[in-house]
Amino acid sequence: MASARLATGLAVFVLLISWQARGQERPDPTRELTARTYSGLLLEGGNVLAGTTFGLVLYRLPAPRPSEGEPQPVLVGPEPVVLLPDSVNDLFATEGRVYVANGPPGIRIVPFNAERTRPLTEGIVEIETAGAALSVAVEGSLLVAALGVMGVAAWDVSDPTCPAPLFGQDTGGYARHVLVRTEAGENGLPQGLTVFVANGRKGVARLRLAADRASVLETGLLESAGDVRRLHLFRDGLLFSRGRQGLCYVDVTLTPESVACVPSGDVVRGIAAAGDTVIAADGGAGLLLVGWSDPQKPGAPVHFPLGEGSANRVTVAGDSVIVAADFQGIRVFSLSELQASTSSRPQEEPR
Repeated sequence: MASARLATGLAVFVLLISWQARGQERPDPTRELTARTYSGLLLEGGNVLAGTTFGLVLYRLPAPRPSEGEPQPVLVGPEPVVLLPDSVNDLFATEGRVYVANGPPGIRIVPFNAERTRPLTEGIVEIETAGAALSVAVEGSLLVAALGVMGVAAWDVSDPTCPAPLFGQDTGGYARHVLVRTEAGENGLPQGLTVFVANGRKGVARLRLAADRASVLETGLLESAGDVRRLHLFRDGLLFSRGRQGLCYVDVTLTPESVACVPSGDVVRGIAAAGDTVIAADGGAGLLLVGWSDPQKPGAPVHFPLGEGSANRVTVAGDSVIVAADFQGIRVFSLSELQASTSSRPQEEPR
């Protein structure tokens, strides 16, 4: 009897341990494709990488439509790429690697091969950061990250397996998003690098880097009436969102800078451009399209509601407008059809 009780007790103990272990397993990232933290989206090698609550997933772009009369195809996927310790805030891809802003844990450099069929479990490089990693950008061998109240920081990633710290810089605001641009000199050759920072209620910060990229030569600030959250390089300047107060363009080559804005329906969370057309992920208002052929005189904005959920990120591949939307996952629209239908939509006057 005692041996039977012992065997029963051991069986219950084993089942309990097994249940606890299963409860601690990381979920498959494909289960959370519609979570609110679905805020990373980029194109890489004819595929779409998307960030979720738990890591990265891959979608494959379908073949181009044979004719304009056929419906826009959906992406094929998702396929899990890698599980990560926190939500993916932003992504940047270079050949063979994806740089991930992974929140409080910092930055993750993930080897990427679209032909891989199983989730990645090794070879991931971790960079601990002073603040939560909200955005990353790479230019050549320079990696820059936006770290919220801690400003920005940079690393040399000539060897991506061993990043070397370069500098940290207080931006005086809340660094949400970062972009890097190579500046051309009078002879057209690269002259230096400029880092642009979506700096929250402090506007847009501009950092001119030294030739060795190890320090900041000059800082500047473009004041804004709203909370600047997202940037996009466009023509000779920047498109930027300023909270619920609109989408703006600034020509950074002018002194003083000249700013032109259009109203948004919600907080713009993602910006893309195709030629003269600017497409914004306008939160609960859906997609926002603006003809911006004259940077200082934008056309009237047109909204395309998505139904339930909010537009978080947007990117363009040929005629496909790819949107990451809350509660809807990834959606694909035809850019030409969106442009053609703008004339029949109600328009708001630009500011």
